Amino acid sequence: VENFVNDKDPRAYVKLVDRLLESPHYGERWARHWLDIVRFGESQGFERNKLRPNVWKYRDFVTEAFNSDMPYDEFIRWQIAGDVLHPEDPLAVIASGFLAIGPYDLTAYNNGTPDMRAFAREEELESLVGSVGQTFLGLTINCSRCHDHKFDPITQREYYQISAALGGTYQGDERECIDEATKSSVDKRIAALKEQIAELESREATEMSVGKSVEKSILKRDLTTQRWRLESVVRLLEGGPVHTTVPKQPGPWRVLARGDFKLPGEVVVPRGIAAVVGVSPDWQLGDDAPEAERRTRLADWIAHPANPLTPRVIVNRLWGYHFGEGLVRTPSDFGFQGGQPSHPELLDWLAGQLVHPSDGPAWSLKRIQRLIVTSATYRQSSRLAPAAAKIDAENRLLWRRPAQRLEAEAFRDAVLAVSGELDEKLGGPGFRDFKVASAGNNETYTVFDAIGPEYNRRSLYRTWVRAGTSPLLDSLDCPDPSVPTPRRSVTSTPLQALALLNDAFVEHYAKRFAERLKREEGDDAEAQIRSAYALAFGRRPTAEETSFCRQFIGEHGLDQFCVVIFNASEFLYVD
Repeated sequence: VENFVNDKDPRAYVKLVDRLLESPHYGERWARHWLDIVRFGESQGFERNKLRPNVWKYRDFVTEAFNSDMPYDEFIRWQIAGDVLHPEDPLAVIASGFLAIGPYDLTAYNNGTPDMRAFAREEELESLVGSVGQTFLGLTINCSRCHDHKFDPITQREYYQISAALGGTYQGDERECIDEATKSSVDKRIAALKEQIAELESREATEMSVGKSVEKSILKRDLTTQRWRLESVVRLLEGGPVHTTVPKQPGPWRVLARGDFKLPGEVVVPRGIAAVVGVSPDWQLGDDAPEAERRTRLADWIAHPANPLTPRVIVNRLWGYHFGEGLVRTPSDFGFQGGQPSHPELLDWLAGQLVHPSDGPAWSLKRIQRLIVTSATYRQSSRLAPAAAKIDAENRLLWRRPAQRLEAEAFRDAVLAVSGELDEKLGGPGFRDFKVASAGNNETYTVFDAIGPEYNRRSLYRTWVRAGTSPLLDSLDCPDPSVPTPRRSVTSTPLQALALLNDAFVEHYAKRFAERLKREEGDDAEAQIRSAYALAFGRRPTAEETSFCRQFIGEHGLDQFCVVIFNASEFLYVD
């Protein structure tokens, strides 16, 4: 912070933005948002709720895709059809795990009657069609399963056309993501990455041996983080079982009257939605089209540069995560039941800059975020302007920078970071803050207080089982991974205050924070207060604050002072 404040370069802010965009932790931050949208969970759900031991590889793929600024159109194609477009690339096979990431009714499939299996399959397909439509297009296509959409120009026939494109995707046992025919080319990629890792290790050692300064400390940390990123990619390329789709060739696809599998009607072919102007809904496929070709055409239709919805939906999501809500307040519903854009021309312009940029690569999400965070609108103060508030109390016209509360995971990570306990290593299997008990063929999860070095990783790396919740994270509105969460709720409840003051996690890391202050500042109370404010708030305390804090520490101790710091609005909110 001091380096930034003292940097006289007019481009100091832009340089900071660029450094943060290049940090591998950027991918971790934005992967969490994407996982909310696609209902990422590491167990099946339903009553069996079995663990999926390798679905974490999809999470690491998403992290790397953001870090490498993978073109968004390619990001879409890989998730819908990566295993058929690039079967030689383990990352593409892992990416298509998007199709198998939702809940799975194992009981119905393994122990149910034929009717139960047929019903479960239709439910699974509706969930998948809904996820594809809402995630990429902002359309609730799944509302047309039983009848024409009541609000949007999507027919029941079109629902089954999209369903036909996805009808060959199945969940099942995890499978190997590398075949022998392509192993040699993958090995070459791994060898090249390991050479880069060795070079980074050498540079890290050099930086350690040539003295200490803030700049060198930052450089060494950046080198280490870049090495961790490459090691994470190597883990994915090395293969092994992955949780991804197990495709099969579908038979004739029929419209089901009222969505009932017992009432099949006319046969339909894989095809798009006519109301989406700019791209042809006709994919030139017959009812016997190969399964791979169906998903490929669907992916191309969604990611086509002339598709008007795809770029608008993603730039609206980016805007919403930076400002607390999007230009369209319903980020997964751009239909008639969704919100109207507050700034339609801006939404159109940002979408145009994504697909046809005035400079730089097309479909670059980092470029759009750079435009947003370097704008005058984003860099405004959060202070209230009474005259503006009288005209626009909800701040829809963005006359100030909205204050945003940290998400549950970001709060937990911030506590770990400030206390000096955060393990910043990237990727790999997640930690488990629960115990698993098996009763017959069912698995149940008992959550415990995850405290200690083995749990000090970012919350992204928590194993996100369905029905295995965390009381602290839940109190801060952490969503259920069984359903998509395009926009998180932000509530204020007494339970939050009780949790933040009394939870074992908060108390433990407040003690670690106090120990850090003593270790770094000795017994000098004023130095401890200055350091605490710098670490937690990014600023120096005022004389009045220093006086009050000295008195508080004298009466209640440094540990309780650190608990108060974690409970302060200035710690919980970005403003």
